[in-house]
Amino acid sequence: MGGGGIWSNTGIIPNAHAETRLCGGSSVGSAYMVAKKAVDFSIGTDTGGSIRVPSSYNSIYGLKPSFGLISRDGILPLTTTLDTPGILANSLEVVAKVLSVIAVPDKRDLTTLKTTKRNYLRFSSAPIKDWTCDSEELCAQVRFLVVRDFFDFLQTDLSPHEKKIKENYQNLISRLCIQHDCEIQETSMKDWPFLLLSELVYKIVAYSDALSHYLSLNGIVTPWTTRRQKEEKVTDSSIPAPRPKFAGEVKELVVGPEYLEKAKEIRSKFGEEVKIRHLLGYFFLYQTNYENLYLQARRIVTLYREKVSRSVSRGEVLITPTTFTVAPPLVDYSNAYVNDSGQSFVLMSNFSGTPSISIPWLQFPLTEERSIVPFEEKLEDSKDQTESTTMEEKEIEKEEVETKLYVGLHLLAKHREDKYLLSTVAYLERNNLL
Repeated sequence: MGGGGIWSNTGIIPNAHAETRLCGGSSVGSAYMVAKKAVDFSIGTDTGGSIRVPSSYNSIYGLKPSFGLISRDGILPLTTTLDTPGILANSLEVVAKVLSVIAVPDKRDLTTLKTTKRNYLRFSSAPIKDWTCDSEELCAQVRFLVVRDFFDFLQTDLSPHEKKIKENYQNLISRLCIQHDCEIQETSMKDWPFLLLSELVYKIVAYSDALSHYLSLNGIVTPWTTRRQKEEKVTDSSIPAPRPKFAGEVKELVVGPEYLEKAKEIRSKFGEEVKIRHLLGYFFLYQTNYENLYLQARRIVTLYREKVSRSVSRGEVLITPTTFTVAPPLVDYSNAYVNDSGQSFVLMSNFSGTPSISIPWLQFPLTEERSIVPFEEKLEDSKDQTESTTMEEKEIEKEEVETKLYVGLHLLAKHREDKYLLSTVAYLERNNLL
């Protein structure tokens, strides 16, 4: 859980190409195995960029399809309105093949789209077309929506990597402008005045919903009872409290020993990130915060959905960097709240239910010191270490290794136009625009 991908139950999973750097998450295991070419593809879930962010950091393809295109049957829910299964792979061809198999309606998941089975491999290799219209003139064009001032709303000075990403993004826009079969439309960060609230809105909605799902699935009866129950001496916390028939029947908290023991047993196994999210979820849903925070966040999500729908209504594909910088060092990583304009556009796809994909784009050379001890042995050592002996205190031979850091390109298309999104990626690759 978490965008850093450091909260695995087996320990920290590093970047597949640079072990001192973040892998990204939360589909961290999927991204790592695909990037290491240990598997041909992997299935992940994307609630707020959990497929596309690690794909960006590890230079692989990460598809978050349209909401409802792939069944969620069997997936433990985090936020039911945002959770989307997706695909991670090393090529667009593999992504299309897997999508062709798993993108079918499912009677066990009523949120799946009522569509017929498609061969998405055809769309990933065919010449670009505008699948939303019948005009031959428009079918020869691919429309891109670009954000020229993408980096202008960052709250800090640009780092060398960020400056390089900005330069390459501007160069990409210039190259697209001279393509005869390409139409460019521009938008500005000023046209998205509420964009910088997106991460905060996401946390309010996702943490609150995660808590609600946990409480409904963990088998612990919520220890609330009504005043009438109390008067009737019904204090057994294992008996569900009936809904109050009158507004005056204020609920009061009655906590029994069985509830306390069960709650302690289950919650003691939570990781730190889960505990933090549950505590914040309680806060967002507590009394007046439900109206002032949670419901307001839900209303803003509706605004996001409407804005994205209008922006790509004519078949435009919004194209931005997936992340505004390279994978940060593990030692510097913090879950502290930051305004990240790049991550905000990633979240727009979740809020709107539109299909999006992160594809390999830029690479930066990096020299890092690595211990010669394999990562698996270091992980075992970290589990066995005592208070008096740490990994830092051991003498470990190190060597300098030349490696690379990566940043992906993010494309977002109209809802249910996954085939058009794949065709657009194929267009960029076929014309050597990446």
